[in-house]
Amino acid sequence: MYNLFKKIINFLLSILSPPFCEACRIFLEQRTILCKNCVQKIRPVAVHDLRVTAKSKIPVYAIGAYQEPLKSLVLAKMRSDRLMSLYLSEQMYARTPFSNLPCDFLVPVPLYFTRIWRRGYNQSLVMANKLQQLRPEIRVADILKRIRATKYQSNLGKLARVDNLKNAFSLKKIDYELYRDKNLILIDDVFTSGATLAAASKELLKLKPKSIAIVVCARAI
Repeated sequence: MYNLFKKIINFLLSILSPPFCEACRIFLEQRTILCKNCVQKIRPVAVHDLRVTAKSKIPVYAIGAYQEPLKSLVLAKMRSDRLMSLYLSEQMYARTPFSNLPCDFLVPVPLYFTRIWRRGYNQSLVMANKLQQLRPEIRVADILKRIRATKYQSNLGKLARVDNLKNAFSLKKIDYELYRDKNLILIDDVFTSGATLAAASKELLKLKPKSIAIVVCARAI
């Protein structure tokens, strides 16, 4: 009886909400996020070293280049689509070295509260929580806060992006000793100029961790 009911539900869903590829929008036979053709279009990128201070460079790992089809999945946050964030975190686990990176704490890049109100969630925190489920031995440390509103980085030039992020982040009231000599991974959805992740990383360096790495969904090249 249960199997019959399940088949009826799936049949009705296929009619009322037919599955389609989130990138190219073609209809699919089975419900999935991307069609096989779009999956093959994901362009891998090499690890990138982000210069944070004169003495500090942090490795940045990404699923692929910030172009289609990943771009459409990342921008789904604008319509508050949590499903895309969950899918992307699974891809971060499968398509980056994340599963083998030394890690004690996952640190999501925070949003200013007004953007959380508009979207209903912070996509970086959603991804960090999903990644923690895939690596239960590590913990999510939501220890950064965004202390002022900033303009959208995509609308700014390179120098303006750096200025836009000055004093935008700070550490919450935490015990610094909990994170000293620990391995931290900073989680975000996209790396463009690197200004956001550099500003966030500078705050994490105050904790004197053993290491910091950055894992994102997509990186502009």
